[in-house]
Amino acid sequence: MESLQYLREILNPEIIKDVNTSLVTNTFITLKENNPDAKNKEICLYLPDYSIVFSLDQSKLPKKSLYLHPSNRLLHGGCDYVVFCYYKEMYWFIMIELKSFNPKGIKEQFFSSSAFIRYLRELIYLRDGLPLRYGLVSLEFSRSRTVQKQTTHNTLPHRTLFHDGAWYYKIINHKTFSLKSLLDQEHNKKSEDQGIDLFCFNRHSTFGQDLTVHATAQH
Repeated sequence: MESLQYLREILNPEIIKDVNTSLVTNTFITLKENNPDAKNKEICLYLPDYSIVFSLDQSKLPKKSLYLHPSNRLLHGGCDYVVFCYYKEMYWFIMIELKSFNPKGIKEQFFSSSAFIRYLRELIYLRDGLPLRYGLVSLEFSRSRTVQKQTTHNTLPHRTLFHDGAWYYKIINHKTFSLKSLLDQEHNKKSEDQGIDLFCFNRHSTFGQDLTVHATAQH
């Protein structure tokens, strides 16, 4: 699980969130919206044991890159939280957005966040050179104006489809939720289709070997 340590070294410490390990059987974090007037106040999210949580919604910090135009919202947009964890012998990035009632802009937030996550994944690959499987999951926690029966944190949500074919999970009126239950479901799907990898699963050589081949070709 060295990739978790590599990512911790890469990220600005100011965006990393503390997780709570006070429960004997569960590691968890309390998610909150940045907007103090938001209706979706807090969500208790149960995490896999090996997890890092950070935020890409950081208006007070410098933009993601000096090379990108500072006024472009798509380039610098980000979701509220990202969980990077090791579970079921796989690494996972889980993008999380908290919405009160209006889901406006969520697609752009997920897409710009996933682009930055791919960048982070490539940096980890430069460090370890390992062609490991990584999964990417998108979650929206939202509130409904209608009264709904409360569900338990183990209840699995339905997937919602963007118009261009991308999927995300929409979770309504939950105060607690278990990532492990969701990743169990995701892992089974990836096992059935032999692993949909969004990063470097198809690389058959390590980074060091790639460098050797490139150097040989130059001589």
